[in-house]
Amino acid sequence: MGDIAGYHVEVKIDTTGFNDEQLQRAYDGLGPGHAGWHDMTDTLTLSKYVEDDDFRAAALAGMDIILTSFEGSSIAGEIKSMAVYQHDEEANQEALRKAWRDMFIGTAETAELLGVSKQRVSELAKTHADFPKPIKRLKSGPVYDRAEIVQWESNWERRRTGRPRKKASQAARAE
Repeated sequence: MGDIAGYHVEVKIDTTGFNDEQLQRAYDGLGPGHAGWHDMTDTLTLSKYVEDDDFRAAALAGMDIILTSFEGSSIAGEIKSMAVYQHDEEANQEALRKAWRDMFIGTAETAELLGVSKQRVSELAKTHADFPKPIKRLKSGPVYDRAEIVQWESNWERRRTGRPRKKASQAARAE
């Protein structure tokens, strides 16, 4: 029969109105060979790997598995998009490496993102109770979740750095 091709069937579903229990049930209903993630825009992305050498059959089987994972919930009008990708292990590994590189950052990357020095990142971590906690501490330093740093920065009230400017009256007295 030859090599069996595999396909990833990916469906993006608008989850507005779904509760956490429904989402978890859908994710659990996919069984092995699946992935699922929920982003901040009320979109649940479900991906199912289907072993089949026929594109159409794989697409239909994957879609059926994904849709039945909602156990009868009416989601037909909630589907944002569907895609079918031929399985390519090398490309998948590279995409995974890129996602991990973009997802987790160290002190230097955090400093660059915030526009401060690495020393300032350490200071912020010590002096701001709401600064994100590292997800891991390595010998090279803390590793942060990039999304948490971006969220924290959006609420951060920056102070001016450096020596405060002299007021006009202080400058006149100094002359």
